[in-house]
Amino acid sequence: MPLLVLARDGTLIEANEAALASDVVPQFETPHGDEVARFLDGLRSRGEAEARIGFGVMTGRAIDDAFVVWCDPTRNTEVEEELRQLRSGASLALVAASLVHDFNNMLTPVLVLSSRLTHEIEPSSPGALLATEIHSAATLAASLMRDVLSLARTQTAPHVERVDVNDVIVARRRLLERLVGEDVRIELDLTWDISEIVVDRGRLEHALLNLVANARDAMPDGGTLTIATRMDHDSTRVALSVTDTGMGMTDEVRRRAFESFFTTKSATGGVGIGLASVQRFARDNGGSVALDSAVAKGTTASLLLPRAPALDEPPSEPKAETPSDEAPASRTVLVADRDPRIRRVVRLALEPRGYAVTDAASCESAVEIATSRLVSVALVDARLPCRDPRTFVHRLRAASPDIRVIFLADRSPPRHPSETPARVLPKPFSEEDLVRAVRNACA
Repeated sequence: MPLLVLARDGTLIEANEAALASDVVPQFETPHGDEVARFLDGLRSRGEAEARIGFGVMTGRAIDDAFVVWCDPTRNTEVEEELRQLRSGASLALVAASLVHDFNNMLTPVLVLSSRLTHEIEPSSPGALLATEIHSAATLAASLMRDVLSLARTQTAPHVERVDVNDVIVARRRLLERLVGEDVRIELDLTWDISEIVVDRGRLEHALLNLVANARDAMPDGGTLTIATRMDHDSTRVALSVTDTGMGMTDEVRRRAFESFFTTKSATGGVGIGLASVQRFARDNGGSVALDSAVAKGTTASLLLPRAPALDEPPSEPKAETPSDEAPASRTVLVADRDPRIRRVVRLALEPRGYAVTDAASCESAVEIATSRLVSVALVDARLPCRDPRTFVHRLRAASPDIRVIFLADRSPPRHPSETPARVLPKPFSEEDLVRAVRNACA
């Protein structure tokens, strides 16, 4: 190990053979460089110092009227700092995921119950507007939570299915109108014979909300927002575009628009993660997103996603879900979640539709219930503490052979590589999402 003895003014007094055989000694010959000068200042003021100088890490101690300095060429402070940051980032990601999980548990009842109110209150009643506003705010909060999870680099739980983009737009039109406000008019230009796509419906809705929110922000004084669908020119991709009549973008802003945390709206609270999450969604599904914009001429954001493979038979028209729909006879749903609010809200959503709902707060209780009665569907919190989640699912299926397990998750549940992908209902979920998931499982 290279070893040096320096006078207090930094003059080299002695060096061992390892130091002489290396390029350490020239670093301490006068005049000193900036790094060595700071290193010596630290030795004088604190009696000890450490710095990366040359090819290694220099450590020094003051002994009487001299400094003893040694070099460890095996240490790399840059690598150590990078590892420290990675560990710190991983810790923050775990904290973020935990907070989002707790927030989603609180947000789910708001989504489900506000949806119920919008169905049960007379549309002309003042309470209907309040219920719609609450549901809109909760839906946007759910979208924000997905962004937080994405930034924390936790794996969100996908529930991939064949989706008609037009159906999503029409179903969410009321929410979109509340989102943009009274000063912005929404127009639809939908091509009705476009192909389906295979995506997570919730993530598609999330991407649509982000595109519409960005278009709204580009029109502070109001304007027209057009949502259009079509088949791309080569008929292999479905295009969903959102066009505004707003202020438009400069070339520099357009080039950076998809960067995480880049925003031109910091003064109004923008954080620059909306378009980045849309681009991530597009790439995750084999698609792309593009911007066409000019200053004072508005912006068009186009999301292109691959068409779904053709089916042998055309899909049947889905039955609209309403609070009066009845469940098939003798359908029992078990909800296993530690949070009593989740268990209560599942009961409130499913029992009026004819399902028999039972609940459990632990894995053992859930298995006991499945053993004592025939359970059709088990809604299981992916974070329900079990010694072995896979064994727990196997025990449920052994107790009720025809049971269908749906994980309630804000992250992907544990799965062995040999197993088929689990059914997942992402938290927070709406009443419509819950009923659709349970009906599909019972089909």
